[in-house]
Amino acid sequence: MTAAGQDGRRRGFGPRTAAVAVVLVTVVTALWLRSPSPPGPAATVAATVVPADGSRLATGPTEVRLRLAGTPDTDEAHVSLTPADGPQVPTGASRRDGTDLVVSVPALPQGSYTVAYHVWLTDGRQSTGRSVFAVGAAPLLPPAAVVPETGHQHVGTDPLDGLLLVLDLVLLIALSVILLRRPRVVTDPEDPPAR
Repeated sequence: MTAAGQDGRRRGFGPRTAAVAVVLVTVVTALWLRSPSPPGPAATVAATVVPADGSRLATGPTEVRLRLAGTPDTDEAHVSLTPADGPQVPTGASRRDGTDLVVSVPALPQGSYTVAYHVWLTDGRQSTGRSVFAVGAAPLLPPAAVVPETGHQHVGTDPLDGLLLVLDLVLLIALSVILLRRPRVVTDPEDPPAR
């Protein structure tokens, strides 16, 4: 509630205070909604990796396949292939084949390779792990001996999210302008209006 002070100005909760409150509530709500942490721990499921863990192949595979107990979300699937003696091998985009996640790989020379993966399923469960295979006569290294040089990247803002963020910004600016406009001066009801 507002009250007039001795100098005639209104005191208390005015339009500027309301605008600041709206902006603060909007920012806190937006940060809370965009929080990357899930509401609770996700259930994990096992995956079978092809080529199998510990396998020795005469020639390099053309793809890495993860057999999962659910439908993988290709936008939230991260698979890296790292040789024992070099940087990560560039792989193709993830694709779904039933409940399998498939990633194409280039021709691989002789060596030991680690497949590291983190895949979210469409039902909210996830699968994470590592698997090692060798091509040719190369020694088979344990997964812990190979550390990927870079982490994985999550997909950024999709077009609909971007559009909604811009719309939110426009509405916030419009609301702020409306609330910050100079209020009309209220005249004393006993004074006759000026003509």
